[in-house]
Order: sequence, then structure tokens, then C-alpha cells
Amino acid sequence: MGPSRAEMERLKRVLREGGRRTRPVRRGVLAAAGLRGVLAISALAVSPGLREQLSGLLGGYAAYTQPVEDTVCVVDGIELRVLSAMADSATVKVYAQVRDLTGQDRLSPDLAVSCVIQRAEEAKEGHEGASTTHGGKCVAFDETTGTALLELSAWGAYDGRSWSGGREEMVLRVFSLYPRGYASDALEVECTLPLELEILPSRVVALSGTVGTVRLKELYLSELGPSLLFEQEAESVLQYQPFAVYLADGTVCFPQWEGGGGFGRTADGSGIDARVLECWAFQEPVDPEEVVGISFAYWYIPIDGGAAGPGYWLTELPQSPGTESP
Repeated sequence: MGPSRAEMERLKRVLREGGRRTRPVRRGVLAAAGLRGVLAISALAVSPGLREQLSGLLGGYAAYTQPVEDTVCVVDGIELRVLSAMADSATVKVYAQVRDLTGQDRLSPDLAVSCVIQRAEEAKEGHEGASTTHGGKCVAFDETTGTALLELSAWGAYDGRSWSGGREEMVLRVFSLYPRGYASDALEVECTLPLELEILPSRVVALSGTVGTVRLKELYLSELGPSLLFEQEAESVLQYQPFAVYLADGTVCFPQWEGGGGFGRTADGSGIDARVLECWAFQEPVDPEEVVGISFAYWYIPIDGGAAGPGYWLTELPQSPGTESP
């Protein structure tokens, strides 16, 4: 069960209007990540129990998170504090803690959240109708302090995005908290938090050919996961097909589909852009330069540098002991 129709309409309206800030907040101060020790810095505000759970949740990705400082808002006695984040040019993940400062214990492990993460470019003219997938969930809860740890995510693209990395300004907009899941009454905590993140660069691979009803265009690979740009003639079902990534050492990974989005109207306004970007996530970081092929079900596409070779049919679905499984 998700947000109500009225809630969804409000989200759409806020996105169209560019959102509004309910109270002043200070810009976060971030540093590029490169060491696992970053996790300790970004988690200073977390209780010891949540700190351990955050470390376990991130695993090898702790080295890719960036600490976020002084990015906090308080609405109706609910404090939302951003702790850390990581991003490539298609995926953004933000980790935050939520506390009830009133002592009323209004939060629970079933806490759900309504939010969006937007890049500054997405709010500019020329991206009308572009869509992204947004998600927010409670990944840990400290019963002693009543503190929830949230993972807030966004997947999708817009025209003109750079895949070479660099710094980008973003905003995290939180609208409502549902203390005991989406079926419970919402706590209205609307606030806007600015972020400035270092974006991981992606390896870009030119693709061609079709898979089912889609025409493949480009593959983007970062340590976070693969993203696929394609044009669709009918609704895509790629996310339902077994998707495998092959590494040079023989490892086969099965990334998990997370979300994506379209590009809205065409540049001349005559119709809907047929392009779609879908995003998957690795379970553990993968070196993009080590990827030598991908497959959708039985269809395998070899990769060399920035180009793909001719695809061919596999005789069996990839499965290997000790690798990730679909």
C-alpha cells in the first residue's frame, strides 16, 4: 500500500512548482569519499546500535558514501538529519535519521516516508514531463532512543546529464512520515534540504540491436550498478528478465532492478520521448572496467572498452556457485 491519491497529487504539484522551503536550513558541507573511515564521520549523530546497522547495510559501499554535515530540519518536533549520501549520474542514495524530540514516541520500525530527491538541472526549463523513481524506507530502528534510520533513493535521468562525474547540487524534499506504514495517519513534516554531492563517473558503452520491444542505446556502469538507456515501442519488461553482468575474472553478478524514468516530451513538443533509463544496483561494489559482458535471460552482449560486440544466444542461464544469484 502506498501514499493516497491526494498525497500523490500534492507531490506532483510541489514538483511542478519547484517546492517550497518551510524553514531555513544550512547547506550541507560534504567531502568526497574514498576511505571506509568516512562512515564513522557521517554516522556521528547516529546511536551506537544504528551505527552498527548502517555499517552492515552499506558493506563495501561505506567507502563510497560522503558525509553530510549541518543538514537538518525540525518540523512539529520531528527532527530529520541527513548523515551521508552516495550517487552516480543515474542513482542517488541518501541516509538520514529521524527522531521525535517531543518524547511522544510517534515513530516506529514500520515508519514510511514520502519524499523526492531532485538534481538542480531537473528543475530547469526543458525537462517537462521527465520522470524519476523515488523511494524512502526505514532500514533500522533504535527502540531505546526512538530513532529511525532512513534510506532515501532516486533513479532516473534527464537530457544533457554528464556521465563523467563531478559535483552536483541537489535537494531532498520530504513531505510526510507515516509512523506505522502508509495505512497510518501522516505526520506532515514538509521540508527542503540542500545537498551538494560528488558524483561517481560512469563507463559509457554504446549498444545497438533490440531485446524484446526495446531498442538498446547505451549502457552506463559505475561502482553502484548498471543503468541502461533504451527506446521502447511498447511497455518495457526488462526489469522482469534475469539480468547478469560478467566480469573479467569469471564472476557473474546479478544486480537488482531499482527504478528509472523517462525523458518527458520531445524537444519540439510534438510527442513523448521514447527513451527510458532503467537502473540496477550491485550487491557489492564492482569495478566498471572489469565488466566484459551483460545478458538479458539467454541473450548475451560482449563488451570491450566503450563498444559492444555482436550479441548471441546462451545455451543456459548463467548460474555459478559463489556468485550473486538472481
